Amino acid sequence: MKYRRLTKEEFEQMHEEFGVFLATQGIDKERWDALKSDEIEKADEVMDIFSDVVFEKALEKCQYVERIHATEIMTVRFDDAEAYMILVKVNDPTVDLLSQDWKDILPGLQATNKLEFFRGKKAYKTLREMEMFELMKQGAYMADETLYKALDQWVHKEDPKK
Repeated sequence: MKYRRLTKEEFEQMHEEFGVFLATQGIDKERWDALKSDEIEKADEVMDIFSDVVFEKALEKCQYVERIHATEIMTVRFDDAEAYMILVKVNDPTVDLLSQDWKDILPGLQATNKLEFFRGKKAYKTLREMEMFELMKQGAYMADETLYKALDQWVHKEDPKK
């Protein structure tokens, strides 16, 4: 298995797609019911293959992931050959980025040296999608470009030499 098996809830949300997938594999409802009860390992294998297909398609379409903690924002853009990360760390225990809008609090923190910025880029060591999935296993989630572009502009405005 390349990624992970979809959860029961995820399978329920994708029941129509799973039905189409089963049909493409030549498995009708009767055969699927028989697999689930009599050939559990085979049924597990079919679910694992479907899960990998779902993740592969989603990750191929995705270009950004992000993770927000109480004192840290990480956003990553995945291009064809490299990933570009922006990390903002807040060194103030009174700040909670989960309940406050970063646009309101980061400028003030910049002036008090309670803010650190990190940028980086990395060539992929494995497949692009696997690199993305590894970050998702650490709490990141698929996102659009909004946060990345906003932080990129804000960091450049604050420090034009970057």
